[in-house]
Amino acid sequence: GIALAPGFAELPDRESHGIDEIGLERTQCLANCPAYTVIIRADGTFRYVGDYGVAHMGEHTGTVEVGQLNQLLSFVSESPFMSFEDTYTASFLDAPASYVMVKRGGETKVIENYGNTGPATLWAIETLTDDLLETATWNESGAQ
Repeated sequence: GIALAPGFAELPDRESHGIDEIGLERTQCLANCPAYTVIIRADGTFRYVGDYGVAHMGEHTGTVEVGQLNQLLSFVSESPFMSFEDTYTASFLDAPASYVMVKRGGETKVIENYGNTGPATLWAIETLTDDLLETATWNESGAQ
């Protein structure tokens, strides 16, 4: 292993968070909101479907950096995500919705976040999931 500088802890691993998959779906709105779905497994592989307004249209697969993924999954595990409400709604129309899914063992939790009205921690999880796709390795041949 790599020696760590004093004061630095090891990066989290699969055993520290116990999460099998995380998913994010973003829906379209009248204001041209991007629409896609991604499901990322704990091993760093992902399945993606781009529906509207995204660079990767259609079905794709690829990998994300596992160290960054484990940091995200540890953040989710340490957050109150599993006790959040299942639905957060807004009183206005034509806002995009996002759905965040976390699968841990036999338990799956999905949260709808319409109009970004959920807790800031939920927003952070969505943003960090999106960030993983920014540095992902996309398979050239699309869906596999």
